[in-house]
Amino acid sequence: MTSAVVVTHDPKFLDPVLQALEQVTGITPRIVQQDFSAALGERELLDTADLVIFEWLGRASVEYAAGPRPQGQRMIVRLHRFEIDTPWPKHIDISAVDAVVVVSDRMKTLCCRRFHWPEDKVIRIYNPSKLPMRPLHGKPLSSVDTLGLLGYVPQLKRLDLALDLLEGLRQTNPAMRLKLKGAPPWAFDSLWHDPEQRSYFKTQFARIAKLGIDAVQIEPLSADVSAWFEDVGWILSLSDIESFHLAPIEGVFCGATPLVLEREGAAEIFPAESLFETIPEMMQIIADMDEFERRHFLNASRRLPEINRYGLKEIVADWVMTLSHIK
Repeated sequence: MTSAVVVTHDPKFLDPVLQALEQVTGITPRIVQQDFSAALGERELLDTADLVIFEWLGRASVEYAAGPRPQGQRMIVRLHRFEIDTPWPKHIDISAVDAVVVVSDRMKTLCCRRFHWPEDKVIRIYNPSKLPMRPLHGKPLSSVDTLGLLGYVPQLKRLDLALDLLEGLRQTNPAMRLKLKGAPPWAFDSLWHDPEQRSYFKTQFARIAKLGIDAVQIEPLSADVSAWFEDVGWILSLSDIESFHLAPIEGVFCGATPLVLEREGAAEIFPAESLFETIPEMMQIIADMDEFERRHFLNASRRLPEINRYGLKEIVADWVMTLSHIK
């Protein structure tokens, strides 16, 4: 293998792929920007590569799999939760694809059942935390009273439940606060013009205004996630649907404890200590702790052995194994 091309519209998950490619092949792949729903471009460039990786299973991957390709070329497609409800997965010629990479065993089972893909072609590789594991000591004292929600759009991220949790905790501990980070709903044109989504977020922002700036702090989307996590003690995962949810994993690497609302597939990713059936149950475990117990609980969560499998080194190794198998 002497050349590789990676096709993507959003490269935020590409680091482990690129590192693995360099380890296996010794080459740095070319990155081709391709809109998710746009017709395939750059076919001539793709045809010069020994390996083509589509970072998202969109229209271009379907069209490239359907067309004539160079003999001996390998093709990998990565599928995130987002693509499941688009037309493209059911239209791809799976016989022309060497591997489909998904982010959880639940996603593998779902794809094989829904699209009738052979199990040996669907490979589970988790998303990694690109943040290094920080020391157990050194987080500010305020972190024990700070909830965090990284990414609160669209509605299915359940900002309303985060506010329910905050309001309940502040009844007995007025120091509790919620930090939000991410793009606001009006940054997404189609979402903001959806009456249901717009009404929902107007209601939630009215609640935030009532709680006040001391209770809820909002930061815009940025790459400096580790700084935001510095004084977050509890990282929330309250979504209705997630295939993986990287934010709580990154939170653990930064010294926060995940609080995850039970949903299908959550038990595969998160340890039992982090899973809760209801918001009142989640509220109760925090409210019943004094400051010393909360700090001990935060530190103890860092030692959960399950977390280590999401380190960048471990995920790169999974990609190395996959690439070595198909080359």
